[in-house]
Amino acid sequence: MKSRPVAVAFDVIGTIFSLETLRDRLKSAGLPGETLETWFAQTLRDAFALEVTEVYRPFRTGFVARGRTYPPTMAQPDVTAETLSDVVAELIKLG
Repeated sequence: MKSRPVAVAFDVIGTIFSLETLRDRLKSAGLPGETLETWFAQTLRDAFALEVTEVYRPFRTGFVARGRTYPPTMAQPDVTAETLSDVVAELIKLG
């Protein structure tokens, strides 16, 4: 007898929902749009690492924290957490 999975996960962001509106938001905030994929991938990596260590951090918090430290072109004194949070707000609208 086949067993049924306990959970099913879907990769929807970047697959079903485009990140292009987020790229536009980055550019309008004066940030380089070409950094989006790396920023997003590293945020996901960090979120997975937190999950396996059973540490909770809201996705928005992790996304803003990653944006403050990487890439170097975004880790500038004039790039505030508020600016990055505004960019992330666009990601939240995708869902």
